[in-house]
Amino acid sequence: VALLLARTAAAQTPTPTVIPPTFSFGEARFYGVGSEPVAVAAGRFDSNASLDLIVVNYGADSVTQLTNDGTGRFNRFGTDALVGTDTFPAWVAKIARDEEAKDEFIVVRDPTESEDPEGDFFGRAVTYRAGTFQPLNNDRVGEGPVFVRTGVDVNADGREDAVVANSFGDTLSLLLNRPNI
Repeated sequence: VALLLARTAAAQTPTPTVIPPTFSFGEARFYGVGSEPVAVAAGRFDSNASLDLIVVNYGADSVTQLTNDGTGRFNRFGTDALVGTDTFPAWVAKIARDEEAKDEFIVVRDPTESEDPEGDFFGRAVTYRAGTFQPLNNDRVGEGPVFVRTGVDVNADGREDAVVANSFGDTLSLLLNRPNI
């Protein structure tokens, strides 16, 4: 009976819960960017190995590039780049390149008047080269794009694709990566 009671007691003894350590971030650092920042992406946007930042400024229709000096402190890179007029950019994500190249980034936004002469409000996903802010692609997506996710290979072809959430159209837009022609 004692052996049975000992086994029963051992089986009912709860396993101690392991509590992970909490984060301690310390004092915040502040960096000036454009009006109404709404999204940020990290990537290798200059020639060093440190992670840099791209910030989407909703109120200024622009993006700001902050370059990492290698110590975790950032410097503003040049002037902000406009992404249109009254385009309300909503989100940014990095697009990884190979080890030798800088990362690129993609911004989702509403269309400009010249991009939307019919007034159907289909949004745009514009890919940029960091540093020069040179637009590389300007792809049409659904109505009211608010979020873009990169780093997914949805068709298993070894290339990074993008998915855009479109709030006005209640749709997702899938952008399959195509090889450079």
